[in-house]
Amino acid sequence: KFHLPGYEERLALLRKKGSVYFSDQVLSEVARGCAGFSMAYVQEVVVNAVLQTATDGANPEDRALLESLYTLKHQRRDATKHDDTVADRGTVGFGPKQSHES
Repeated sequence: KFHLPGYEERLALLRKKGSVYFSDQVLSEVARGCAGFSMAYVQEVVVNAVLQTATDGANPEDRALLESLYTLKHQRRDATKHDDTVADRGTVGFGPKQSHES
């Protein structure tokens, strides 16, 4: 199992992958908005934004990154079982399901 990344880890990855295209202010906002995401999913926010703008024949802008975050958060929420979320577990990977009951 791997622990989900904290804000600083998410921000570092977003800066590494997206600083060429997006402002630091928006990268920070997206890092806060990615709470509960795995590192792969954080990276997907950038990849999705860049690919979408390329498909549209445009250059990546801050708005594209925010739209990507919005889209992926909704896709993730719709695909998640209501009684078993990654954010609730705090980890991602394989292993026995842990009970949250006291």
